[in-house]
Amino acid sequence: MHPPTIIKASNATLWDDAGNRYVDLFSAHGTTWLGHANERISDAVAEQLPRVWNTGALPTEPRLRATECLAEFFPSSYSVAGFYSTGMEAFEFSARIARHA
Repeated sequence: MHPPTIIKASNATLWDDAGNRYVDLFSAHGTTWLGHANERISDAVAEQLPRVWNTGALPTEPRLRATECLAEFFPSSYSVAGFYSTGMEAFEFSARIARHA
C-alpha cells in the first residue's frame, strides 16, 4: 500500500491528489488541537514573520505573551519552566534538572 499524497488540509480534514478526504488522526505537530490552515494562526504567523522568528530563550513579545497565556491556563500551583520543540528536547531538559537536583 502506498500512502496518499496530501495536497490540501483544513482543520482535521486532509485531501489527497485523487480527491479523497481523510480525517487527520496523526495527533502530532499541533494539528490535533490547532488544526490545519487555522486562519487565526496563519494570520498571526504572517504578522510575526517580518519581525523576529526565534531567539532561543531570549525574551520577545510573542514569547512573553505565550508564557502569560500558559500561566493563565494552568492552575497557580504550576509554573512555566520552558518551551521546547519536541518531547525529546523536553525530556533532555528535565533529565538535566533531575541530575542537578
